[in-house]
Amino acid sequence: MNKITSISCIRFISFMMIIICHILQGLGNELAFWFNLGVQIFFFMSGYLYGNKKIKNYSNFFKDKLEKILLPLSILVIIMAIMEKVFFDVSYSKELYLANILGYGGFYGTLESLGHIWFVSYILLCYLITPILDKLIKDNDKKVRNFVIILLLLISFSIFKVTPIKVAWICNYILGYFYASSCKNYNTRKVFVLVLVIMTVFILPISLILKYDLVSNIPRLFIKYRVLICGFEHVFLGSLLFILLKYIFDKIKIKYNVILKFSDKYSYYIYLVHLIFILDYFSLLHFTNYLVINIILIFIMSIISALILFYLCKMIIMLIKLLYFKKINYIISMESGSENEKK
Repeated sequence: MNKITSISCIRFISFMMIIICHILQGLGNELAFWFNLGVQIFFFMSGYLYGNKKIKNYSNFFKDKLEKILLPLSILVIIMAIMEKVFFDVSYSKELYLANILGYGGFYGTLESLGHIWFVSYILLCYLITPILDKLIKDNDKKVRNFVIILLLLISFSIFKVTPIKVAWICNYILGYFYASSCKNYNTRKVFVLVLVIMTVFILPISLILKYDLVSNIPRLFIKYRVLICGFEHVFLGSLLFILLKYIFDKIKIKYNVILKFSDKYSYYIYLVHLIFILDYFSLLHFTNYLVINIILIFIMSIISALILFYLCKMIIMLIKLLYFKKINYIISMESGSENEKK
């Protein structure tokens, strides 16, 4: 099996875990807490992919992210803002609309029907710091030291409340980035996985105790940093699950099939729209008395909406490029005309 197929398999599994998580959440099922590991797998996988890539042109890199990540989000936010206002008379502040359209709604606040887009804000932030990671970690003789310092700084920011940003998700991306950049060194990779296992074994019981109130006299320190502890518990679990799945799919033979191809191309768009049909105003989860039918409807509507969003984005990009080239041609023709007049 090649790397592309193994990553595609993990992407599909993670993507399905997220949808199942939200369905279980809508049904009030506690298993949702475990299925939302799909997001942490995505963070680690994104870091892993860019830890393996050489970005030659950062301006092109950021332009690509604006087109593929931010543009679909902005279009969806505008559509949902209109629909919420028209059908349910729901409106928000101008600042919140702007935050969501520009991609930082995850730090400011989101539309009720798009609560899950916090992920987009964090992954965009991760992409923004990727050039820094390139300098400090990739092909750097002091990569281990720099990696540890970066993680300690981020955790310190959270402990001392320097920033309201949930640093666990940024660390999640950096873990994947470092793991990829250290793959050539077997000993470093082995120590990395061992530390992940040790941290998971240490944090998981504490997180479960805090979540289910299993112990009456819990130390104040654990209660104070409950969110941070629970966040990193999912980070470590998601990271280990990616490594395990990568190992399994690299060993077994699975052809790059139609399902994986569809998932690779449209999974982000389905991610953006799927929650609309599961929770809040436009939910289909309780549309009929039959849960199976409702879930099928959710998948159908999510796929149709994702395809519409995908092609709408392509049309807008084509239109922008067309207008750009027309402007360039106009400028060139004006300059040519000026030169002819001088002659």
